Amino acid sequence: MLYGWVDTLPIGKNYGFVKAEGTLVRYFLHSSEYHGAWTDLKKGERLSFEADESDGKMKARNARSAMTVSRPSPEKQNRVKTLEPYAGPTLELSKETRRKALSEISKWKLEARLDDLKRYFFTVPELHDIIDGEKAYVIGRKGTGKTALVQYLHDHDDSNLNLISKLTFKNFPFNELYTQDNSTYTKPNQYITIWKLIIYSAACRSIARSVHTDPLVRRTIEKAFPAPDSDNLGTIVGKWIAGDFGINVLGSGINVTNWLRNKKKATLQEKVENLEAFVLKNIPDQKIFVLFDELDEDYKDVFASYNKSNYLDLLTSLFKAVQDVRSSITSKGKKLYPVIFLRDDIYDLIKDADKNKWRDLEISLKWKDPEIRRLIAYRLSRVFGIQEDNFEKLWYSIFSRSPMSYSGGKKQIDSYKYITMSTQGRPRDYINYLKECADIELSKNGEEISADTVKDADKAYSNYLRKELIDEMHGLIPDIDSVFSIFSESRKWIMNISEFKSAYNQRLKSNTLKISDVDFILRTLFYFSVVGNVVRVGIHMFRYERPDAELNFKESIVVHRGLMKSLQIV
Repeated sequence: MLYGWVDTLPIGKNYGFVKAEGTLVRYFLHSSEYHGAWTDLKKGERLSFEADESDGKMKARNARSAMTVSRPSPEKQNRVKTLEPYAGPTLELSKETRRKALSEISKWKLEARLDDLKRYFFTVPELHDIIDGEKAYVIGRKGTGKTALVQYLHDHDDSNLNLISKLTFKNFPFNELYTQDNSTYTKPNQYITIWKLIIYSAACRSIARSVHTDPLVRRTIEKAFPAPDSDNLGTIVGKWIAGDFGINVLGSGINVTNWLRNKKKATLQEKVENLEAFVLKNIPDQKIFVLFDELDEDYKDVFASYNKSNYLDLLTSLFKAVQDVRSSITSKGKKLYPVIFLRDDIYDLIKDADKNKWRDLEISLKWKDPEIRRLIAYRLSRVFGIQEDNFEKLWYSIFSRSPMSYSGGKKQIDSYKYITMSTQGRPRDYINYLKECADIELSKNGEEISADTVKDADKAYSNYLRKELIDEMHGLIPDIDSVFSIFSESRKWIMNISEFKSAYNQRLKSNTLKISDVDFILRTLFYFSVVGNVVRVGIHMFRYERPDAELNFKESIVVHRGLMKSLQIV
């Protein structure tokens, strides 16, 4: 229940407008929603009412007279709750030092492969679970740091300590692997054997790199498994699996050339068993990691070019193969740890009766506000070249201490929280926003990132976020750009479900869109936090904040604030 007063009451009309106390938000009031004599209603009269957001408009429902309490004074009506400027400690920086810091921030990289991980890698608790061999499935949204973890581990390959192999789907010829199914298994398990073959092959290559491996065993492995030109699985499948080399040196006397061409299920299984026995016999007292990353690299192309179920069956088999290998090897006291890094939206598409059992090996990369602050503080401390973890001290050494105003000047907030409102809580979002801020401030020759600069950076950040979401969603909604245009053309940031469906169906009729299931579109938009639900006035629920949330079709939808500028919603 809200309270307010009649702000506008056109003579002879059956409607008016009510202003809510505190927020000064204006609500449309129809006479049918007023409990009392409409003709007796006066401008300035105090009302109680329920708020409703529909058709992109703010409406008052179930309104009643509340004259027992006086209308707030004009001074109180227009009063804005002000925040005091930050008054805590900051670093004493010269203009030259601050510009140098801004210059470094403007060069931050979004891709972990391009970033200076030796300088900027931030240790998260999940890393220890991976290194200890406790977790095998690392799940997270794009931009949450999966590839950074892989790259960090790969960079710490040590022939005397941990041995790391990194395998990716980048430029991977899926058809080649699809032909290697094992008819012994039913869907979706038909690729388990081939995955185990790949894992054990990678483990053999790691064993050959160990300083503790016998030279004869090393030469044996190098002969059987020639070094690939890169770490992508296409190269490995071509050279390790389909190549013409003998593996009899490992004890079976069978040539590998015809393993897969003839697809003799017993032969393939025997080869895996042979490799497993060889690994168990020769693995040194070291940790061997086989990391699977970029499994989503060709996600959009997979959905366009291949049967969807094949791709998901392939991934399902990989998860089960990792589980099998860990069970076979670690139960015998050996340390072979295959680890999968996968986007959560793809992981959620995998359906398997045993998936609930994977939870023991699963870990999710989720970032909460305190962790984001620690990450930013760490990166800024590296920029300034000091040992410091006080977030506010570091932040306000380059950002203005003054709060920022928004919502037409009616509200104030500190610069970090203002930026947070546009992000989806991922490290990459903050890194990109700070990059844009630094770049703009440098062009202004400023010494600190001002409130105006933060607002100017919002547009560039908004374009980045739109591109990120298009890239994430394209595999599911190929014409996602056209879906976004519904919001751009309506200019509304709040819509009811029926309004969106009407606009979507019109585009279907004109062949602008191809997917006929509009409920699927809405659920996907909600899943990726393009839209959230309007729970009540001023309270919006997005999935990135509540991962367990599902779209409520009875509530209106609201476009994420970070997308509004790129969608031209004003």
